[in-house]
Amino acid sequence: MSASAPKRVLFLDGLGCNPSGFKPTYLRGLGYEVAAPMLSDRDFPAAVRAGDDAMQSFGPDVVVGYSRGASVAMMLADRSAPRLLIAPALHWVAEGRPFRGRLVVLHSGTDDGLPLAGVVEQMARCGLPAGALRVVGDDHTMIDRAALSALEAALAELIAEAFP
Repeated sequence: MSASAPKRVLFLDGLGCNPSGFKPTYLRGLGYEVAAPMLSDRDFPAAVRAGDDAMQSFGPDVVVGYSRGASVAMMLADRSAPRLLIAPALHWVAEGRPFRGRLVVLHSGTDDGLPLAGVVEQMARCGLPAGALRVVGDDHTMIDRAALSALEAALAELIAEAFP
């Protein structure tokens, strides 16, 4: 990242949400200012409200959603801030929620919890471009070296496009 002010990332975690977990900590280590709100595991609409509240108060440059957090990211009231979806569990996304912003999706071809074919189908159902998908990583956790490198590159790409 450049020497300018740190870019702001809203990180929306999946089930078992951990605001101080590996991925938000990793993003902070890359120099990003990260907000990672606690999201309800039991109440999806409450999780989306928490995401919307964080979006309003934090004003992120990019929204990153992991697993169920990717569905939260796609249900936010904001429909244009860039999104990076990691191992997205998109089955919570309501029909007819067009997204106008820049999008990158990272998913493992060997994710046994969310098989790649199902993610491709859910992306199509949500109206997300197939070209946004980058297949990388060893499993659903997406914390292997290749997945983390892809996360870092995709986030830098989205930031560079937002701040040319």
